[in-house]
Amino acid sequence: MNAGGLLDLHLATYTDYAIPGELFPGGFAYSTELADDIAIVAADHPVVTTPNIISNAELCGWWYSSLGSFSTVPASAVEVLEIAGSGNPCAMELPFGAGRIFATLQTVEWQDASYNYLENMILYELNIGRWFRLQNLPSLPCALLPGETLTFDVVFNPTQAGEFDAQVNIDSNDADEPAVAVTLSGKGIIAHTVTFIEGDNGTITGDKVQIIRDGADATAVTAVPNIGYHFTSWSGDYAGSDNPLTITNVTAPKTITANFAVNNVQIATDIASLSVNEGLTNTFNVKLTAQPTANRTVAVTVYVGDSDMTVLSGSPLTFTTSNWETYQTVTLAAAEDADTASGSALIRCSSDGMTDKDIAATEADNDYALAVINDGNGTTVPAGTSFQTKGVAASINATSATGYHFVN
Repeated sequence: MNAGGLLDLHLATYTDYAIPGELFPGGFAYSTELADDIAIVAADHPVVTTPNIISNAELCGWWYSSLGSFSTVPASAVEVLEIAGSGNPCAMELPFGAGRIFATLQTVEWQDASYNYLENMILYELNIGRWFRLQNLPSLPCALLPGETLTFDVVFNPTQAGEFDAQVNIDSNDADEPAVAVTLSGKGIIAHTVTFIEGDNGTITGDKVQIIRDGADATAVTAVPNIGYHFTSWSGDYAGSDNPLTITNVTAPKTITANFAVNNVQIATDIASLSVNEGLTNTFNVKLTAQPTANRTVAVTVYVGDSDMTVLSGSPLTFTTSNWETYQTVTLAAAEDADTASGSALIRCSSDGMTDKDIAATEADNDYALAVINDGNGTTVPAGTSFQTKGVAASINATSATGYHFVN
Protein backbone atom coordinates (compact mmCIF):
# COMPACT_ATOMS: atom_id res chain seq x y z
CA MET A 1 0.00 0.00 0.00
CA ASN A 2 2.89 2.36 0.70
CA ALA A 3 3.95 1.98 -2.95
CA GLY A 4 0.50 2.89 -4.25
CA GLY A 5 -0.86 -0.65 -4.55
CA LEU A 6 -4.40 -1.99 -4.35
CA LEU A 7 -5.77 -3.96 -1.40
CA ASP A 8 -8.65 -6.11 -2.63
CA LEU A 9 -11.19 -7.20 0.01
CA HIS A 10 -13.71 -9.90 -0.97
CA LEU A 11 -15.90 -9.94 2.11
CA ALA A 12 -18.97 -11.91 0.98
CA THR A 13 -19.94 -14.39 3.70
CA TYR A 14 -23.03 -15.98 5.20
CA THR A 15 -24.42 -14.36 8.30
CA ASP A 16 -23.24 -17.27 10.46
CA TYR A 17 -19.68 -16.07 9.97
CA ALA A 18 -20.21 -12.33 9.56
CA ILE A 19 -19.37 -9.79 12.21
CA PRO A 20 -21.76 -6.87 11.56
CA GLY A 21 -20.33 -3.52 12.67
CA GLU A 22 -16.71 -4.71 12.61
CA LEU A 23 -14.46 -1.97 11.23
CA PHE A 24 -12.28 -2.84 8.25
CA PRO A 25 -9.16 -1.04 6.97
CA GLY A 26 -10.28 2.35 5.75
CA GLY A 27 -12.85 2.77 8.56
CA PHE A 28 -15.97 1.21 7.02
CA ALA A 29 -18.16 -1.53 8.50
CA TYR A 30 -20.16 -4.56 7.30
CA SER A 31 -23.93 -4.93 7.56
CA THR A 32 -25.85 -8.08 6.68
CA GLU A 33 -28.15 -7.55 3.68
CA LEU A 34 -28.96 -10.48 1.39
CA ALA A 35 -29.91 -9.12 -2.01
CA ASP A 36 -30.28 -10.24 -5.61
CA ASP A 37 -30.90 -6.88 -7.31
CA ILE A 38 -27.73 -4.84 -7.82
CA ALA A 39 -27.41 -1.44 -9.54
CA ILE A 40 -24.37 0.31 -11.02
CA VAL A 41 -23.51 3.64 -9.38
CA ALA A 42 -20.10 4.53 -10.89
CA ALA A 43 -20.76 3.77 -14.56
CA ASP A 44 -17.21 4.77 -15.57
CA HIS A 45 -15.35 2.57 -13.07
CA PRO A 46 -13.04 0.00 -14.72
CA VAL A 47 -14.67 -2.99 -12.97
CA VAL A 48 -17.86 -2.30 -14.95
CA THR A 49 -16.24 -1.04 -18.18
CA THR A 50 -12.85 -2.70 -18.81
CA PRO A 51 -12.46 -4.85 -20.76
CA ASN A 52 -16.15 -5.81 -20.66
CA ILE A 53 -18.96 -3.28 -20.46
CA ILE A 54 -21.27 -4.58 -17.73
CA SER A 55 -25.02 -3.97 -17.51
CA ASN A 56 -27.21 -4.00 -14.40
CA ALA A 57 -28.81 -7.23 -15.58
CA GLU A 58 -25.48 -9.08 -15.45
CA LEU A 59 -25.10 -8.26 -11.76
CA CYS A 60 -28.48 -9.60 -10.65
CA GLY A 61 -30.04 -13.02 -10.03
CA TRP A 62 -26.99 -14.92 -8.74
CA TRP A 63 -29.01 -16.51 -5.90
CA TYR A 64 -27.89 -13.70 -3.66
CA SER A 65 -25.76 -11.37 -5.72
CA SER A 66 -24.58 -9.70 -2.52
CA LEU A 67 -24.51 -10.94 1.04
CA GLY A 68 -24.28 -7.54 2.68
CA SER A 69 -23.73 -3.80 2.37
CA PHE A 70 -21.26 -1.26 3.78
CA SER A 71 -21.99 1.29 6.46
CA THR A 72 -19.98 4.21 7.96
CA VAL A 73 -18.63 4.74 4.45
CA PRO A 74 -15.88 7.41 4.33
CA ALA A 75 -16.63 10.52 2.28
CA SER A 76 -13.59 9.77 0.09
CA ALA A 77 -15.03 6.42 -1.06
CA VAL A 78 -16.27 5.87 -4.61
CA GLU A 79 -19.42 3.73 -4.49
CA VAL A 80 -19.29 1.45 -7.52
CA LEU A 81 -22.36 -0.76 -6.94
CA GLU A 82 -25.33 -0.57 -4.62
CA ILE A 83 -28.20 -2.80 -3.57
CA ALA A 84 -31.19 -1.74 -5.60
CA GLY A 85 -33.98 -0.40 -3.45
CA SER A 86 -31.99 0.31 -0.30
CA GLY A 87 -29.25 2.25 -2.08
CA ASN A 88 -26.63 0.79 0.27
CA PRO A 89 -23.19 0.25 -1.31
CA CYS A 90 -21.99 -3.32 -1.85
CA ALA A 91 -18.84 -2.55 -3.88
CA MET A 92 -16.66 0.50 -3.44
CA GLU A 93 -13.14 1.89 -3.71
CA LEU A 94 -11.43 4.29 -1.34
CA PRO A 95 -7.94 5.73 -0.74
CA PHE A 96 -5.81 4.07 1.91
CA GLY A 97 -2.27 5.23 2.67
CA ALA A 98 -0.47 5.76 -0.63
CA GLY A 99 -2.69 3.17 -2.33
CA ARG A 100 -6.34 2.17 -2.52
CA ILE A 101 -8.80 -0.42 -1.21
CA PHE A 102 -11.38 -2.13 -3.39
CA ALA A 103 -14.00 -3.90 -1.26
CA THR A 104 -16.96 -6.01 -2.36
CA LEU A 105 -19.64 -8.09 -0.68
CA GLN A 106 -20.65 -9.79 -3.95
CA THR A 107 -20.58 -13.54 -4.53
CA VAL A 108 -18.43 -13.18 -7.65
CA GLU A 109 -17.00 -16.72 -7.29
CA TRP A 110 -20.41 -18.40 -7.64
CA GLN A 111 -21.28 -20.17 -10.86
CA ASP A 112 -24.30 -17.91 -11.31
CA ALA A 113 -22.11 -14.82 -11.34
CA SER A 114 -21.22 -12.87 -14.49
CA TYR A 115 -17.93 -14.13 -15.87
CA ASN A 116 -17.43 -10.85 -17.74
CA TYR A 117 -17.72 -8.97 -14.47
CA LEU A 118 -15.39 -11.44 -12.75
CA GLU A 119 -12.85 -10.97 -15.56
CA ASN A 120 -13.01 -7.19 -15.15
CA MET A 121 -12.46 -7.48 -11.42
CA ILE A 122 -9.49 -9.85 -11.73
CA LEU A 123 -7.81 -7.69 -14.37
CA TYR A 124 -8.41 -4.61 -12.25
CA GLU A 125 -6.82 -6.32 -9.27
CA LEU A 126 -3.81 -7.18 -11.43
CA ASN A 127 -3.44 -3.51 -12.40
CA ILE A 128 -4.55 -4.31 -15.94
CA GLY A 129 -7.09 -1.74 -17.02
CA ARG A 130 -7.13 0.08 -13.69
CA TRP A 131 -5.51 3.12 -15.23
CA PHE A 132 -8.03 3.30 -18.09
CA ARG A 133 -11.55 4.50 -17.51
CA LEU A 134 -14.47 4.71 -19.92
CA GLN A 135 -16.55 7.84 -19.59
CA ASN A 136 -19.71 9.29 -21.14
CA LEU A 137 -21.14 5.84 -21.81
CA PRO A 138 -24.81 5.55 -22.80
CA SER A 139 -27.26 3.32 -20.98
CA LEU A 140 -26.37 -0.26 -21.82
CA PRO A 141 -27.20 -2.30 -23.74
CA CYS A 142 -27.91 0.12 -26.56
CA ALA A 143 -29.14 -0.34 -30.13
CA LEU A 144 -27.61 1.33 -33.17
CA LEU A 145 -29.39 1.68 -36.48
CA PRO A 146 -27.43 1.31 -39.74
CA GLY A 147 -25.17 4.32 -40.20
CA GLU A 148 -25.44 5.45 -36.57
CA THR A 149 -22.37 5.89 -34.37
CA LEU A 150 -21.70 5.68 -30.67
CA THR A 151 -19.03 7.84 -28.99
CA PHE A 152 -17.50 7.47 -25.56
CA ASP A 153 -14.26 8.63 -23.93
CA VAL A 154 -11.27 6.66 -22.70
CA VAL A 155 -9.34 8.39 -19.90
CA PHE A 156 -5.84 7.26 -18.96
CA ASN A 157 -5.05 8.19 -15.35
CA PRO A 158 -2.10 6.20 -13.95
CA THR A 159 -0.97 6.60 -10.37
CA GLN A 160 2.47 5.10 -10.87
CA ALA A 161 5.18 5.09 -13.51
CA GLY A 162 5.33 2.41 -16.22
CA GLU A 163 3.79 1.25 -19.46
CA PHE A 164 0.23 -0.11 -19.28
CA ASP A 165 -2.08 -1.86 -21.70
CA ALA A 166 -5.76 -2.69 -21.58
CA GLN A 167 -8.46 -3.94 -23.91
CA VAL A 168 -12.03 -2.83 -24.45
CA ASN A 169 -14.36 -5.52 -25.82
CA ILE A 170 -17.46 -4.36 -27.66
CA ASP A 171 -19.89 -7.24 -28.18
CA SER A 172 -22.56 -7.37 -30.88
CA ASN A 173 -25.56 -9.60 -31.47
CA ASP A 174 -25.49 -8.82 -35.20
CA ALA A 175 -23.80 -11.52 -37.26
CA ASP A 176 -22.74 -8.86 -39.78
CA GLU A 177 -21.09 -6.80 -37.04
CA PRO A 178 -18.64 -9.02 -35.15
CA ALA A 179 -17.33 -8.17 -31.71
CA VAL A 180 -14.56 -5.59 -31.62
CA ALA A 181 -11.54 -5.63 -29.32
CA VAL A 182 -9.77 -2.28 -28.91
CA THR A 183 -6.27 -2.32 -27.41
CA LEU A 184 -5.32 0.61 -25.21
CA SER A 185 -1.76 1.61 -24.36
CA GLY A 186 -0.45 4.30 -22.06
CA LYS A 187 2.75 5.34 -20.34
CA GLY A 188 2.61 6.56 -16.77
CA ILE A 189 5.17 8.97 -15.42
CA ILE A 190 5.91 10.00 -11.86
CA ALA A 191 4.11 13.23 -11.08
CA HIS A 192 3.65 15.35 -7.98
CA THR A 193 0.95 17.74 -6.85
CA VAL A 194 2.02 21.26 -5.95
CA THR A 195 -0.70 23.10 -4.05
CA PHE A 196 -0.63 26.83 -3.36
CA ILE A 197 -2.86 28.04 -0.52
CA GLU A 198 -4.09 31.59 -0.08
CA GLY A 199 -3.52 32.88 3.44
CA ASP A 200 -5.86 35.36 5.08
CA ASN A 201 -6.20 38.81 3.45
CA GLY A 202 -4.84 37.93 0.02
CA THR A 203 -5.23 35.84 -3.11
CA ILE A 204 -3.03 33.93 -5.54
CA THR A 205 -3.10 34.32 -9.31
CA GLY A 206 -1.99 31.41 -11.46
CA ASP A 207 -2.73 27.70 -11.14
CA LYS A 208 -3.13 26.98 -7.44
CA VAL A 209 -3.13 23.18 -7.91
CA GLN A 210 -0.54 21.87 -10.37
CA ILE A 211 0.32 18.31 -11.38
CA ILE A 212 4.03 18.40 -12.21
CA ARG A 213 6.12 15.67 -13.80
CA ASP A 214 9.00 14.51 -11.60
CA GLY A 215 11.95 16.88 -12.00
CA ALA A 216 10.00 19.50 -13.97
CA ASP A 217 9.18 23.07 -12.96
CA ALA A 218 5.83 24.39 -11.77
CA THR A 219 4.31 27.41 -13.47
CA ALA A 220 4.62 30.78 -11.78
CA VAL A 221 2.08 32.03 -9.25
CA THR A 222 1.75 35.51 -7.77
CA ALA A 223 0.60 36.47 -4.28
CA VAL A 224 -1.77 39.47 -4.41
CA PRO A 225 -2.60 41.20 -1.10
CA ASN A 226 -6.03 42.60 -0.32
CA ILE A 227 -6.48 46.35 0.05
CA GLY A 228 -4.52 47.58 3.07
CA TYR A 229 -2.30 44.49 3.27
CA HIS A 230 1.03 43.39 1.87
CA PHE A 231 2.59 40.06 0.99
CA THR A 232 5.18 38.91 3.54
CA SER A 233 6.39 35.41 2.64
CA TRP A 234 5.72 31.86 1.48
CA SER A 235 5.66 29.09 4.07
CA GLY A 236 5.22 25.34 4.16
CA ASP A 237 7.27 23.30 1.71
CA TYR A 238 8.94 26.49 0.46
CA ALA A 239 10.20 29.40 2.55
CA GLY A 240 10.99 32.73 0.93
CA SER A 241 9.53 35.97 -0.35
CA ASP A 242 10.01 35.75 -4.13
CA ASN A 243 6.90 37.08 -5.82
CA PRO A 244 6.00 35.85 -8.42
CA LEU A 245 7.17 32.39 -7.37
CA THR A 246 8.29 29.50 -9.59
CA ILE A 247 9.03 26.15 -7.93
CA THR A 248 11.72 24.36 -9.91
CA ASN A 249 12.78 20.69 -10.04
CA VAL A 250 9.71 19.29 -8.32
CA THR A 251 10.58 15.85 -6.91
CA ALA A 252 7.91 15.51 -4.20
CA PRO A 253 4.42 16.80 -3.41
CA LYS A 254 4.43 20.32 -2.00
CA THR A 255 1.96 22.53 -0.17
CA ILE A 256 2.88 26.20 -0.02
CA THR A 257 1.00 29.03 1.70
CA ALA A 258 1.08 32.74 0.82
CA ASN A 259 1.14 34.93 3.95
CA PHE A 260 -0.07 38.52 4.21
CA ALA A 261 0.06 41.24 6.89
CA VAL A 262 -1.77 44.51 7.42
CA ASN A 263 0.11 47.63 6.28
CA ASN A 264 1.77 49.87 8.85
CA VAL A 265 0.04 53.11 7.87
CA GLN A 266 1.60 56.35 9.14
CA ILE A 267 1.42 60.07 8.36
CA ALA A 268 4.07 61.65 6.15
CA THR A 269 4.75 65.33 5.35
CA ASP A 270 6.91 66.91 2.67
CA ILE A 271 8.73 69.19 5.14
CA ALA A 272 9.55 69.16 8.85
CA SER A 273 9.37 72.94 9.43
CA LEU A 274 8.32 76.16 7.72
CA SER A 275 8.15 79.90 8.21
CA VAL A 276 5.00 81.98 7.76
CA ASN A 277 5.35 85.71 7.17
CA GLU A 278 3.18 87.77 9.50
CA GLY A 279 -0.04 88.73 7.74
CA LEU A 280 0.47 86.05 5.05
CA THR A 281 0.15 82.27 4.56
CA ASN A 282 2.35 79.29 3.76
CA THR A 283 1.65 75.64 2.99
CA PHE A 284 2.90 72.12 3.56
CA ASN A 285 1.68 68.74 2.23
CA VAL A 286 0.45 65.55 3.89
CA LYS A 287 0.01 61.93 2.69
CA LEU A 288 0.05 58.38 4.11
CA THR A 289 3.02 56.03 4.02
CA ALA A 290 1.02 52.94 2.95
CA GLN A 291 -2.39 51.91 1.66
CA PRO A 292 -5.02 51.71 4.44
CA THR A 293 -7.74 49.07 4.64
CA ALA A 294 -10.40 51.82 4.59
CA ASN A 295 -10.71 55.62 4.53
CA ARG A 296 -8.59 57.41 7.13
CA THR A 297 -9.06 60.98 8.41
CA VAL A 298 -6.13 63.19 9.47
CA ALA A 299 -6.76 66.22 11.68
CA VAL A 300 -4.34 69.18 11.51
CA THR A 301 -4.28 71.53 14.50
CA VAL A 302 -2.10 74.12 16.23
CA TYR A 303 -1.03 71.89 19.08
CA VAL A 304 0.87 74.49 21.10
CA GLY A 305 2.48 77.91 20.56
CA ASP A 306 1.70 81.37 19.20
CA SER A 307 -2.05 82.00 19.03
CA ASP A 308 -1.52 84.20 15.95
CA MET A 309 -0.77 80.97 13.97
CA THR A 310 -3.87 79.19 12.65
CA VAL A 311 -4.75 76.38 10.23
CA LEU A 312 -6.53 78.27 7.47
CA SER A 313 -7.46 75.22 5.35
CA GLY A 314 -6.66 71.53 4.94
CA SER A 315 -8.16 70.05 8.10
CA PRO A 316 -9.49 67.47 8.28
CA LEU A 317 -7.92 65.54 5.39
CA THR A 318 -9.51 62.32 4.09
CA PHE A 319 -7.31 59.63 2.56
CA THR A 320 -8.86 56.68 0.72
CA THR A 321 -7.49 53.36 -0.46
CA SER A 322 -6.91 55.05 -3.83
CA ASN A 323 -5.45 58.51 -3.00
CA TRP A 324 -3.43 57.60 0.11
CA GLU A 325 -0.09 58.35 -1.57
CA THR A 326 -1.18 61.68 -3.12
CA TYR A 327 -0.12 64.77 -1.15
CA GLN A 328 -2.92 67.01 0.17
CA THR A 329 -2.21 70.65 1.07
CA VAL A 330 -2.52 72.37 4.46
CA THR A 331 -2.48 76.19 4.59
CA LEU A 332 -1.24 78.07 7.68
CA ALA A 333 -1.87 81.75 8.37
CA ALA A 334 0.03 84.13 10.66
CA ALA A 335 -2.08 87.11 11.85
CA GLU A 336 -0.72 90.62 12.22
CA ASP A 337 0.23 91.47 15.80
CA ALA A 338 1.50 94.49 17.66
CA ASP A 339 4.96 93.27 18.57
CA THR A 340 8.29 92.65 16.96
CA ALA A 341 8.70 89.08 18.24
CA SER A 342 8.72 86.13 15.78
CA GLY A 343 6.42 83.64 17.43
CA SER A 344 6.39 79.87 16.87
CA ALA A 345 3.90 77.04 17.05
CA LEU A 346 3.82 73.23 16.81
CA ILE A 347 1.42 72.03 14.11
CA ARG A 348 0.22 68.48 14.78
CA CYS A 349 -1.16 65.99 12.20
CA SER A 350 -3.00 63.17 13.96
CA SER A 351 -5.23 60.16 13.25
CA ASP A 352 -6.41 57.23 15.37
CA GLY A 353 -3.91 54.38 15.37
CA MET A 354 -1.12 56.45 13.82
CA THR A 355 1.87 58.20 15.31
CA ASP A 356 1.42 61.99 15.46
CA LYS A 357 3.40 63.96 12.88
CA ASP A 358 4.52 67.45 14.00
CA ILE A 359 5.59 70.46 11.91
CA ALA A 360 7.57 73.32 13.49
CA ALA A 361 6.06 76.60 12.26
CA THR A 362 7.73 79.98 12.84
CA GLU A 363 6.06 83.37 12.40
CA ALA A 364 8.36 85.78 10.53
CA ASP A 365 7.42 89.07 12.27
CA ASN A 366 7.24 92.13 10.01
CA ASP A 367 7.06 94.86 12.66
CA TYR A 368 9.57 97.39 14.03
CA ALA A 369 9.38 99.81 16.96
CA LEU A 370 9.08 103.51 16.10
CA ALA A 371 9.89 105.89 19.01
CA VAL A 372 8.78 109.56 18.59
CA ILE A 373 10.10 111.96 21.25
CA ASN A 374 9.23 115.66 21.50
CA ASP A 375 10.62 118.48 23.68
CA GLY A 376 7.33 119.12 25.40
CA ASN A 377 6.44 122.20 23.37
CA GLY A 378 4.02 120.37 21.09
CA THR A 379 2.47 117.01 20.33
CA THR A 380 3.05 114.21 17.81
CA VAL A 381 0.94 111.49 16.22
CA PRO A 382 1.96 108.84 16.89
CA ALA A 383 3.40 109.70 20.24
CA GLY A 384 5.93 107.69 22.15
CA THR A 385 6.71 104.19 20.87
CA SER A 386 4.52 102.46 18.25
CA PHE A 387 4.89 99.35 16.06
CA GLN A 388 5.05 99.81 12.34
CA THR A 389 5.11 97.38 9.43
CA LYS A 390 8.43 96.91 7.71
CA GLY A 391 8.50 98.28 4.19
CA VAL A 392 5.45 100.47 4.72
CA ALA A 393 5.93 104.27 5.06
CA ALA A 394 5.11 105.58 8.53
CA SER A 395 3.50 109.05 8.79
CA ILE A 396 4.37 111.33 11.75
CA ASN A 397 2.44 114.54 12.39
CA ALA A 398 3.91 117.21 14.73
CA THR A 399 1.75 120.04 16.17
CA SER A 400 3.50 122.95 17.99
CA ALA A 401 2.16 124.47 21.20
CA THR A 402 0.94 128.13 21.36
CA GLY A 403 3.84 130.48 20.92
CA TYR A 404 6.04 127.78 19.33
CA HIS A 405 6.68 126.57 15.80
CA PHE A 406 7.86 123.23 14.38
CA VAL A 407 11.55 123.25 13.53
CA ASN A 408 12.48 119.68 12.61
